[in-house]
Amino acid sequence: QEPTSLGSSSISPATVGVGGSLARAMRASAKRATGRLWHWAAGRVKDPVFSRDPELHYDTAAFIDAVHASSKILRCVFPIVQQVTKIRHALRGTQMPPGLMGVEFLANWNSSDGFLDGVEFAHEALLSGLLRPPGVALPAALRDLASPEVRAWLDEERKAREPPAASASPSGSADSAADGEHSSDGEKDAARIIEVCARFERLHGPHSLQIIRSMDLSSLGSLRNDEKRLSAFQHDTWQGSVLQLQVVAVSEAQLAPADRKDAPAMFLRRADRVNLSCDFNLREGIASGFRIGSVETLSQEIRRGDFPMGEETA
Repeated sequence: QEPTSLGSSSISPATVGVGGSLARAMRASAKRATGRLWHWAAGRVKDPVFSRDPELHYDTAAFIDAVHASSKILRCVFPIVQQVTKIRHALRGTQMPPGLMGVEFLANWNSSDGFLDGVEFAHEALLSGLLRPPGVALPAALRDLASPEVRAWLDEERKAREPPAASASPSGSADSAADGEHSSDGEKDAARIIEVCARFERLHGPHSLQIIRSMDLSSLGSLRNDEKRLSAFQHDTWQGSVLQLQVVAVSEAQLAPADRKDAPAMFLRRADRVNLSCDFNLREGIASGFRIGSVETLSQEIRRGDFPMGEETA
């Protein structure tokens, strides 16, 4: 079983026991459904990552998968780091802590698909919080997932949102809001997330990962004498770093009409840039849950009634 990429937020066909061919069919169907969203975003955001051939996304995904499959290289590197560390302890007259012997490398890492599953799940939770009826508190899980800056952004966006995009529940009580829940009327007025899809822009932070990215087995012989690279591995093995993941996401949601009950539903499309981060070390890999550090709205559009169908897939 693959480790989750965003704490308990990672959901993929594999985690619910879906077979390989069915999972591939599900992904193909999802790709067709979200292609129209990328096409919509590409017409509004002039950035190559929204294009038909997002090279940056593919490059980052390939790197994540390369790290996922790099246990052979890391198993070669780790004994070198251990031996150097033991020598340094011996020169200082100290002993290497026994608990550091025999540890694993990248015990918690995931494939690029796993990362995207987690990112999309987190972004859907973020949108659900953004579009909750006014006066209804954010769910506790979202408050834990979002940084103070993102929580402040959510508060400002919700206060500024015009009535067509979110409708207050007249029967919502202070007690239900405090628990992150709302009444059946509030549920009726809540938005329905139709689709969320993300692409990678950048994975960075730990210096050791940047070294791994350019390493191959032929370069291991020189690692023992490369103090700079060795130091980076030692730091990220025993002390750790912060792993930063930057993505763009497109989404569509159905909003409840605020003017009259028989009016056509309102539909919202968004393109966002999202930055997430977690603790990282070479022993554990992902060493904490991811948190959403910042959100940048790149484009959004609200329409009464469905968006036009038949757009080309991106």
